[in-house]
Amino acid sequence: MVRRPDEHPDVPAVPRTFNSLFLTSSGHDPTNGIFTIDLGGEGVVYHTDPLTERLPLVGRPRLRMRMTLDVPDADLMVLLHEARPDGTVVFLSSELLRLRFRALPEQPCFASPGEAFDLDLTGFRFVTRTLAEGSRLRLTVRNASSLLLGKNPHTGKPADIEEARVAHYRIHHDADQAPYLEIPIA
Repeated sequence: MVRRPDEHPDVPAVPRTFNSLFLTSSGHDPTNGIFTIDLGGEGVVYHTDPLTERLPLVGRPRLRMRMTLDVPDADLMVLLHEARPDGTVVFLSSELLRLRFRALPEQPCFASPGEAFDLDLTGFRFVTRTLAEGSRLRLTVRNASSLLLGKNPHTGKPADIEEARVAHYRIHHDADQAPYLEIPIA
């Protein structure tokens, strides 16, 4: 693993530098490719086959998937990168969502633990880039603990009156429920 220059592994109270241009989750920089590989068991990473030709992207990606939670609420982060043939990784776009607001931002819709629901993520950032031949798209779906969302006890109640629970996600991969990513090809 490649350590960032500002990381202090022996002093957990010293955070990594805050990246104000993009989302920062738990002090991690989503523009750093290591963040999408070193998940600590808290997510899943998908890769496409290598591209056979250059591919221009212009617009907002969209991800649809079916998932199940074991708690009423959780936070989800999705990151999209270009993994180039030379090993470099380029951040393309991201989506961050408190799942209780998956339908409407003003109306909480808590999950029923153990019951599957459909998720349509349309809030990705606009991307414009021509992907190199031989590159792969890398999609990372993971838990989020973002400074932008605030503490979430995963119970549906305020963080100051409820003891936090660990949230477990299940992404469905059945043939008729497989997640799929729509990318805006120019």
